[in-house]
Amino acid sequence: MAATTPRARPGNTVQSHLTPGPILLSWAAAATTLTLQLQLTDRALLEADAVAVCSVICSVAQDLGLARPMLDTPTAQIGTMYALVWIEVLATTCFLFPQAPTQMSKADPLDGHRAPLEVPQRTSHMPQHQLTTVDYSYMLLNTLCMPGFFYHYVCLMRAWGFDPAALYSLVRSLGLATPLPAADSVAAAAHAMAAAVPGVAAALALYFMSYELVYYFWHRAMHEVPALYKWVHKHHHQQSYPDRPAIDTLNTGCVESQIGLYLQLGTLWAADKLFGVANVPAGMLFIMAAGCLSVLEHDKFERALPFDFWRADEHHMHHAYVKCNYSPYSSFWDRFFGTHKPFAVKGKRKRAAVATYLCTQSVGRVACPAPLMSDPPPEGNRPPEGDRELRVRNALELPGT
Repeated sequence: MAATTPRARPGNTVQSHLTPGPILLSWAAAATTLTLQLQLTDRALLEADAVAVCSVICSVAQDLGLARPMLDTPTAQIGTMYALVWIEVLATTCFLFPQAPTQMSKADPLDGHRAPLEVPQRTSHMPQHQLTTVDYSYMLLNTLCMPGFFYHYVCLMRAWGFDPAALYSLVRSLGLATPLPAADSVAAAAHAMAAAVPGVAAALALYFMSYELVYYFWHRAMHEVPALYKWVHKHHHQQSYPDRPAIDTLNTGCVESQIGLYLQLGTLWAADKLFGVANVPAGMLFIMAAGCLSVLEHDKFERALPFDFWRADEHHMHHAYVKCNYSPYSSFWDRFFGTHKPFAVKGKRKRAAVATYLCTQSVGRVACPAPLMSDPPPEGNRPPEGDRELRVRNALELPGT
């Protein structure tokens, strides 16, 4: 896909990250990643896995009364497996992850309606970035690199004891005629899962804390080293208020995207080699949760995990304020190193933001007149004081009334 660098208008200059150098570097990073994925993959094992995947496809097609797909050559089989993973990545990123529950407003006193809460914009000058050909090329290349990444991830899980062949057999055996498992088998499986929970939780905590520490320094370096910011990271900060979850997550320079992904894989590998922690369920949960949280923190809706372990608005603060909140998920390392900054709305937008927020978000669809910058929030439309309002007031740096 060809890309055009925006021409400078009279009196304007092209942004530094949209000059030919950073663009070509990003494309080269994606091409290098794809090449290395092919060179560093065990061809025989890849072909065997592709045969297993295609046999499942043919079995399902036969059960549905469809014509048998012509998948008789290794190239066709590998291409089919690659396409399936690519489609799954797009479907999960664009449609599944954004469906995660949001924090909701208080019930409308008239009809009980509740609306999803949105992260307030930090300033009044946060226009949505209009996508260009360069943006689309980065998003396409980043997704094209993901099937190879996930195959390498499956290979690591296989080395830890995961058996893809058993999964293929399970998928092929699914059907209406398949007998339900015996009750004692279900009970035994549930007991085994419960016994494994502490180990999975401990391994998952190790994976997240280790990855966040490594990524913290990488992310911080991309902001504090001018060359890294221009050539690698600046493109991602074109959007100062993320509100398109899949697009604003994938619209990242390919150098940054591929390093971030393979740091996750490297974290799992290092945890095994250095600490002997090779927990397959925790490894799967880590990759799934990391991908999901990355997408959700680029959405406009308020979301948070219990105990505020992760908050979407903290990454919004990073996009707005830039030099803060470098950790990808929790705020632990930012607090430890003194770079954490709670979400806050600044300038003249404070009073208007809290009035709009409390009227349109916390009360649902009750009409609320637009206040002047110096006006207090309308008393008649405000909800009762509570934890939610107090947190909003603290975030907006406004005194209580």
